[in-house]
Amino acid sequence: MQNDRMQNEKPPKSPREALGPTFREWALLAISVVFCALALLIWRSNWRQALVTLALFGGCALTFADIIARKLRDRRFSAQVVRIAGSVDIPAARGRFAALAVGLTIIGAALCIVGTGNPWWLRIAGALIAVIGVALGMFTFSGLLARQTMRFDPDGIAIRQTHFGLRISWDNIQEIKAFEFSHNPYVGLRLLDPNNVAVDPPETLQKFAKQLRTNNKTFNVDIVIAPQKFGFSLPPLVAALARYVRDPSSRAELAPGANAAGTALELPSIAKLE
Repeated sequence: MQNDRMQNEKPPKSPREALGPTFREWALLAISVVFCALALLIWRSNWRQALVTLALFGGCALTFADIIARKLRDRRFSAQVVRIAGSVDIPAARGRFAALAVGLTIIGAALCIVGTGNPWWLRIAGALIAVIGVALGMFTFSGLLARQTMRFDPDGIAIRQTHFGLRISWDNIQEIKAFEFSHNPYVGLRLLDPNNVAVDPPETLQKFAKQLRTNNKTFNVDIVIAPQKFGFSLPPLVAALARYVRDPSSRAELAPGANAAGTALELPSIAKLE
């Protein structure tokens, strides 16, 4: 009985296979494309409803196409050397936020303004989506996003958020965990001593403590990094972090003006949170 069960069990996915894309993502992309095609078919008879459908499911199609393309690109990652420019602030990438803001605004406007035949609650939802899109656009170009940076230094990694900054020593990082949540990639850091993190300014320590509790409750990690926010793909960022944690001698290349040498790395295991 036990042997039969073992034979029927599927072998565990390799870290590279676990990156995806999943069957669900392919299916959602296909469904979105079908609805876009149906919208084109009814364009002449009901252009308003067709435009609303195109805006809604076209946005879904673009989103899942981007997710699938990213995962396929991550699966092809095979570099043996990962170089990070040290002692340089890496700013948050505004392009993705701007594209999301434009997309939400278009979808919301289509539901609220163009879709005059939609139920009142759907038009109100569209208005709220449009407002969120406009607010995100203002956040993107107001300078608040520009405050968020990541920096690799010889003594540790510095992460500046909107209201406070963190400096984490390489020797304080116990575990690096790559995971996915709501179709987005994240990197989580488990720390040996969460209290041994430099917080700037010091008066924001309570905000950091609250963030620690939230991260541990939701993701079982202390620090959460969104690679796409800084223009990184998941595997290279995980590999770079792992290298500087495991190989103290490699940290010297992060000094200003130093040449990055790089070493061979293995892709750490990928965990998924649905």
